[in-house]
Amino acid sequence: MTYFKSKIEERRHHSRVFPFVPIRDGDGRTLKGFVITCSQCFAEAEVKRSNMLADMLFQKMGWEVGKNSAHDLCPACVARRDHKEKTPMPANDDAAKKIAKPTDVPPMSREERRLIWRAIEERWNEKINRYNVGWSDTQMAQHLGVDLEWVVEVRSTDFGEVGDDPKVDAFLSDQETLRKEMTGLTTLLQMAQREMGEMTVLHNKTEEKMNGFVKHHGKLYERVQTLTALAEQLRSTMERK
Repeated sequence: MTYFKSKIEERRHHSRVFPFVPIRDGDGRTLKGFVITCSQCFAEAEVKRSNMLADMLFQKMGWEVGKNSAHDLCPACVARRDHKEKTPMPANDDAAKKIAKPTDVPPMSREERRLIWRAIEERWNEKINRYNVGWSDTQMAQHLGVDLEWVVEVRSTDFGEVGDDPKVDAFLSDQETLRKEMTGLTTLLQMAQREMGEMTVLHNKTEEKMNGFVKHHGKLYERVQTLTALAEQLRSTMERK
């Protein structure tokens, strides 16, 4: 897997290395940049290459940059984790096993539950008992425009809890990173091929002009030779007189 570093990163071996991808600026130009992927919900963020370290740029955007891609968290997942850590657990062991449901969440209708179930079923991987890459409870709630608690309830009841296996998370994260990098390299290859085509057209036009110059030079040379011969004849005639 190929990675690129900024100049500062090349001098600091302990800094994180992020996948390189082509990004477009406001003027539509393709620039070199870095991408980070959340290890939980697979949300992504991109930044342009600059003199500032990429991990510092992502941290300024609210990301938690881990020691590797399996520990990166987007701002939303960081907020959920921090909220969960700050929530006090009930003193009673039996009560601790029960998850308190928010009182401000409206009840879910049968049609809404059916809609959520179908959406999850289409994006659920039975082999690994979790969402397909790029999907999560949060992503599903945003996609359907429903409360996150509804999605969690349907998913946990009808599909089971999502098993957090660090090895699986790392594998899926690396797989998604590789896919993004391959997409970026494909774009760069297409750009190089387009530039090569433009250079070929320019070369052909230049070669055509050069051939015209050579042809014109040949004609001028023939005229010079003819004029030289005439001058020689005139000189011989004048010498005889």
